[in-house]
Amino acid sequence: MLGAGRLLAADFTAEDVLRMSMDSQTRQELMQRQYVWHEHVELGPANKDGTGRTKTTLRREFEVSYEGGSVYRKIIAENGIAISPDEAEKKKVQVHREVLALSAIASQTRSKLLGEEAIDGRKCWVVQSESANDRSPKRWTLWIDEDERAIVRVASELLSGTPEVKAGARTTVFYSRNELGVWLPSRQVSIFTGNAFLPARAYQTIDFTAYRRFTTDTNIQYDDPH
Repeated sequence: MLGAGRLLAADFTAEDVLRMSMDSQTRQELMQRQYVWHEHVELGPANKDGTGRTKTTLRREFEVSYEGGSVYRKIIAENGIAISPDEAEKKKVQVHREVLALSAIASQTRSKLLGEEAIDGRKCWVVQSESANDRSPKRWTLWIDEDERAIVRVASELLSGTPEVKAGARTTVFYSRNELGVWLPSRQVSIFTGNAFLPARAYQTIDFTAYRRFTTDTNIQYDDPH
């Protein structure tokens, strides 16, 4: 549970935690680019308390990879029906993925250290940050592993609406550590209300599976994060 932990007693600040974690997070992002994976997306109307769906109205399966520094995604199944490889390749598109840069959070947000919390037996710092001047301001809560200084969970809330989504949209991304020490997304949960395309409140999950590592020219240095 959150509370006054040893970091608070040692007079750490949120800015200290973010600065100490920047190099480690950069290494994690480089290692994450060495993988191809699947994303299983399910979408449907949210239930009353926002903890799940009343039904699933859409299921899609994607294969995702980094190519030339960009993220590409192709649909390989929809509502349980497989799409042929040729057709999937035709529908392959470049997608924008927001990068959670700790350096930007440290310099462009108001942050506070909430304390410590254990996730799967690992001690994590919990930092909350809120964008100061942004056309679509957000609030983030980050759980950062104290030993490896990697993000293991991040929750975001949209504080002001956009043309696509109303204010109050929330997304949480969960990470799992693999045998090589890489923290990879395992699940994403979002609850949101669209402005035009989806006027009802929706609950969406994305499960990240079938990770496959490929060889790149990137020279990764495994330095001691401390």
